[in-house]
Amino acid sequence: MRLRDRGVFGSYLSPELLKDEAVSKPPILLVHGDSDDMVPPQSLPEAAEALQEAGFKEVYAHVMKGTGHGIAPDGLSVALASCVTSWGSEPAEIRNLLMAPHG
Repeated sequence: MRLRDRGVFGSYLSPELLKDEAVSKPPILLVHGDSDDMVPPQSLPEAAEALQEAGFKEVYAHVMKGTGHGIAPDGLSVALASCVTSWGSEPAEIRNLLMAPHG
């Protein structure tokens, strides 16, 4: 799957392709639960490093305490604040994007 096909949420399984496939390099927020049993929390620094090596200059992370494989309210709040800062959009517009079904 190509980088541009990914949504707001999800993982990218081929970090070695990031440098060549990334058309733009916007700020990135990585959000991960510290109790995730599907994707180890230790993968967060690896993802941040892969993004930085691919030329992404602004990579941020938020760890949700007590959260498994999902997004907790604090993760959504951090994502919303990050989008408002990065995109300059109104919170309601971004909230609709974040809450839309992904598939």
